[in-house]
Parts: sequence; structure tokens; C-alpha cells
Amino acid sequence: MRIAVCDDEITMLKLVSALVHAKAEQLGENITVSSYLKAEQLIKDLPQKNYNAVMLDIRMPDIDGFEAAKKIRAANPDIKIIFITTEEGLVYDSFDFQPFAFIPKTPPDLMRSRLSHTMNNLLSALKASRKICIELPYNDKLYVKPDELVYVNSEKNNLIYHLADGETIIARAKIQEAADLLPDDLFVRIHNRTIINMAHVLSMEYDHSSLTVTGDKVLSISRSCKTDFESTYNRWLRRQK
Repeated sequence: MRIAVCDDEITMLKLVSALVHAKAEQLGENITVSSYLKAEQLIKDLPQKNYNAVMLDIRMPDIDGFEAAKKIRAANPDIKIIFITTEEGLVYDSFDFQPFAFIPKTPPDLMRSRLSHTMNNLLSALKASRKICIELPYNDKLYVKPDELVYVNSEKNNLIYHLADGETIIARAKIQEAADLLPDDLFVRIHNRTIINMAHVLSMEYDHSSLTVTGDKVLSISRSCKTDFESTYNRWLRRQK
């Protein structure tokens, strides 16, 4: 993953970059962090660097964070934009640029906590947007983003991938092969033949015997998977807060 950090204050720039590096090491992720004191240089580098996420201060000379965000959005609408600023009053103005997160710089402990939380969510979001390859009959292949998948179930020797738009994809494979493809911080097994995307859970029975996913499909949770599902789903819910 490639992250750019832009702040006209050298001390803050170094601090945020160091915190991102430290969090990446903690999570065991390979992350390259590039630091910029001026947004102009960041914008010039966008075509070559292909950043996954950009962390921006808002109050900067020449090109401020909002103007930079506008140019970044025009260059690549998929880049995750994170504002890190002392200007907490601008949080609502920032919504025009569809930020992934808004992190206040003060107090420092709050910034560190919010940054750590945001990094967890950022990694999950990027994993969910990386296309997986589904092997189809006759050596054909289909590439799908994990966040487009609602659930996968196994019937006999086939896997059926159920997409959020209602489409289904049938492949000749085993359920474990699907589990190996999908990010385990977003998908969890609820049955020995079913894996669900936790982001697509709409509701759940009070006793956790079944749940409803996007498309109003009701799926059963087996006793053997219930404990692991509950702990995994609760961890996922905490990350969304």
C-alpha cells in the first residue's frame, strides 16, 4: 500500500509519517509512506506514484487541503482522502470531498488514537476493494471486488458467489478455496458451506441462529460456527465505530 502525507509543518509531517509506519509494522503490512511539505508536489507526483490514500492538512499555503483534495479527486476518484487538521470546525465542509476520515490534531493522544483506528479501517477497505480472481469453466476468469460480494455458498462441487447487484457466479471449486481468496477481516464462515461478507449483514435473530443479508436472503448459522462467528463479527463491529 502507498500512502502520502502532506503537511506544511515539518514536525507534524514527521510525526504523522512515523505513526503510520509504526502502525503498519504493528499490523504486519507493507506500507510505503511519502512525505510532502507542499501540496503542489504531491499533485504533480500523483500520476507516477499511484497512491492508495492521502493524508492532508487543510490549512496550507498556496494550495490548501481542500483545493488539493479537489485535484486529487479529479486525478483519481478511488484514492482515500484523510484530513488531519486543527480546524475541527471544517469537518462539515470536508464532506464535499468525500473523505475517508477526519482526524483532529489536538489533543495529541486523541490524534494518535484516531489515526490508529483509521489505519485499521483503511487497510480493511483497501483489501475489500482489491479484485479477486474467480476461475470459471473453459479457462475463463472473472475479477470481482470482495466488497461487491454478499456471500458465497457451496452446493455439491460448485461455488456460488452472490453479488450485491443480484448477480450470481458459479465456479467449480471448494469452499476453502473461496475462503483463501477473501480477506478474513471482512468475511467469516457461518456454516461449513457458507461464507458471508459482514458488511452486508442487515439483521440477526436474537439467538444468532440466522441472519439476513443484502437482498433479504436469510442464512442459517450452524452451531459449529456460531462461537467463531460471534467473536469475529463483534470485532468487525467495533472497528466500524
